[in-house]
Amino acid sequence: ISQRDMTYYDFLKGIQEELEQKIIGFYEDKIKGKFPDPDYTFDVYITRNRERIYLVDFNPFAQKTDALLFEWEELLLAQERIPLRLLASEAAGQHMRQPFAFNRYPSDVTDLSNGQTVADFAEAFYKKVQAAK
Repeated sequence: ISQRDMTYYDFLKGIQEELEQKIIGFYEDKIKGKFPDPDYTFDVYITRNRERIYLVDFNPFAQKTDALLFEWEELLLAQERIPLRLLASEAAGQHMRQPFAFNRYPSDVTDLSNGQTVADFAEAFYKKVQAAK
């Protein structure tokens, strides 16, 4: 489990164990065994009061997926669960941050746009969302 937002938050150290347990519980209750492929990654958002967890992204476990605070080799060779990893300092967060990372769209949105105008893209995106319901 890794922090996704590459901003250092001092308060996270004090609640690290609680966050880890909540994420593991969420995984075991809501995700485990419900996807045909056993290897995947997912992102969650935990509310400020830590009472709710939202699944915000789900992807295949592959090297095209960002390993965040890990190295891919470390993940591939792990024999047991690795504890939640958080940024250790503000300097570490600045080092890890990718340029323009906050201005990016998810790749599926970019793929769907296919060079269309904004209006055409919005219509295609709406149809795709409706078809997924």
